[in-house]
Amino acid sequence: MNKTSKVAGKKTLTKIFNSTVLGDTYSTHNKTSKGKKIVFDIEPMGKPRMVRSDAWSGRECIARYWKYKDDLNMLAKSQKYKPDYNLDIKFYLSMPKSWSDKKKKMMDGECHLLKPDFDNLVKAFTDSLMENDSMLHDVRIRKYWARKGHIEIMI
Repeated sequence: MNKTSKVAGKKTLTKIFNSTVLGDTYSTHNKTSKGKKIVFDIEPMGKPRMVRSDAWSGRECIARYWKYKDDLNMLAKSQKYKPDYNLDIKFYLSMPKSWSDKKKKMMDGECHLLKPDFDNLVKAFTDSLMENDSMLHDVRIRKYWARKGHIEIMI
């Protein structure tokens, strides 16, 4: 094999890699969102760690979690939303009341880098709206600060 065929082979492989992984082919396999947005006016909540004694002890965080699930289910039914195997969700978490107006203005819409973890937010969301979340295969999750908590779903 001469030098030009090696170089041409490398260029071909690079082109295949770039089109497959970085864009062309990859994007055709993914279902892209059509731009329709559903907003649930509810404060996002992460799924709490449950223990056996929660069945009889009635911890406050567990009661809030069950109320969150019921309210989210009601909102989804009222907007006729049923999640499929792709999720594109933005969680907007309320800013603490102790923050000054200046800090709230500065942080509004910025990335939320504190607890709850995004996996707990997704778990609470999917547990509320899906009987079996094992069918999920493409999930995009983002967390932002907001003056009022809510959830946006792109479908």
